[in-house]
Amino acid sequence: MSSSRSNLGGMRDRRWAVALIPALAATGPALWQADGAMAAPPTTACPPTQAGQPASPCAIAPEPEAPLAGAETTEPTRAHMAFATVDAAPTAEASLDRTVSGLSWLLIALGLAPLGMTATLWLGRRSVVNHLVRSVRQNLKDLGDLDTRVKTARHRADRSLQELHEQVERTKQSATALIQELETHVATVKTAAEQELGQFQSKLAGDRRVARHQIAELEKEFISNMQILAGQAERQKAQLIADFTHKAPQELLGLIQPQIQQELRTLVEQLVALQMQQMPIAAAAMPASANSANNMADRAEQLFRSGDPEGALAAYDQAIDQQPDCYAAWWGKGVVLEALQRYPAAIAAYDRAVRLKPDSYESWHNRGLVLMRLGKLEEAATSYQQAIGLNPNNPDLWLHQGLTLSKLQQIEPALQAYNQAISLNPASHEAWYNRANALARLQRPQEALQSYDRAIELNDQNASAWHNRGIVLTQLGNCEAALQSYDRAIDLDRNDAEVWYSRGNVLVRLDCYPEAIDSYNQAIALNPQHDRAQRNQALVSDRLTQEANALQTAG
Repeated sequence: MSSSRSNLGGMRDRRWAVALIPALAATGPALWQADGAMAAPPTTACPPTQAGQPASPCAIAPEPEAPLAGAETTEPTRAHMAFATVDAAPTAEASLDRTVSGLSWLLIALGLAPLGMTATLWLGRRSVVNHLVRSVRQNLKDLGDLDTRVKTARHRADRSLQELHEQVERTKQSATALIQELETHVATVKTAAEQELGQFQSKLAGDRRVARHQIAELEKEFISNMQILAGQAERQKAQLIADFTHKAPQELLGLIQPQIQQELRTLVEQLVALQMQQMPIAAAAMPASANSANNMADRAEQLFRSGDPEGALAAYDQAIDQQPDCYAAWWGKGVVLEALQRYPAAIAAYDRAVRLKPDSYESWHNRGLVLMRLGKLEEAATSYQQAIGLNPNNPDLWLHQGLTLSKLQQIEPALQAYNQAISLNPASHEAWYNRANALARLQRPQEALQSYDRAIELNDQNASAWHNRGIVLTQLGNCEAALQSYDRAIDLDRNDAEVWYSRGNVLVRLDCYPEAIDSYNQAIALNPQHDRAQRNQALVSDRLTQEANALQTAG
């Protein structure tokens, strides 16, 4: 193709040259004369001989004069010019052809050079753009993978933290359940004492050897003992709360299964590593004040977990100063204040937290716990109801609502709350135990006995459940089974004076007076201020003495 184009260009050049030659021939004489005038040779040609050879050396002719203006040239000069032009035409044509071809190729090269440079630049630019696109896609892919890993780790960490929170809540519930046990125990003992009083009255009234004034004293004794028992229950309740709230976070962590602890530590380490990788991106997307406040809140949480609640409280205050609407800082501050038993300040912190995040059932839940400890039972019930509305499938919320309603003497609604907790978590021994207590207070001993049995089946280490089961069995008249329940409760906790006292009462019903005296003595040894045990022990001892004297007299 290129050779054809070059040949075509040559032919065009030749045609152009051929057309130019006649023009040059027409103007050639004038040009020749001008050239001759400017550069004529110093000698003239010798005229030829007939044979065509010069006869003798030619003499140098004088320089001709310049022709007059407008004069015509001689004919020989014209013929000579024409001959010279015809002879030079092929050589000039070839030279002109080469020149034109060279110029054509030069023009073509000059015309194609910008296109080549443009194509080269375009290809280079395209290669750079493709490289940049591949690099950006790879970075976006890596960023997506990092985000996915962060989300996965956060999900696993949130799940483990939720399990940790649930276990801590269950521990709190156990402490609350102990308090409820004391209250239920007071009510149950009061009922049993009234029944025992009636039985003692009927039994001792028929015995002529016992003076009637002793029966009146026994009645006064029971009334006084009920007042003492109520005071002791309140003191034990306050002591239980104090013991629980003063536990360090490490002690609470010790209640968690080792496998969950290890998994939680691994997840936290992974989450921290991913957060360190994501920190530049998160720092660019989040305002500096929010970053600083969240970091300070995290530091406060670490201080609290390490057993420094005062330092944690100061860190939460700094986070709030930096970002007054930081929900995590207000919620954490409420938790720390609750642990420090600064309950009014804790309520204020939780109030701010629920205003910042009204859909947080945790804040409503914790607020209810603090209100319950402050004795503001109706407000506590309202907070629990708010939490239940946000998370109705949480059995712990229903359990705590039931405990609050029980303290408000709303036993039927409390029983319904316990039933709901059991439907959500049938394996909750606390729910079964408190349900049994509610049924006992409603004078439904047979149903209460079934719930106590279920609670003991789920957790046979609950001494209070065995104790209350014995009281219910006593009410049902099954004294032998009641004695076995009391013995089991004593095996689990030998330092409970009330269990020894109840055991002494059931032994009296079984006419086992020496064993009853031993049980009363154990109760008195554990609690020297236990007036009921002292009075009953004295009454039974007097009866044994009178019976012994009667036998001697009869003998």
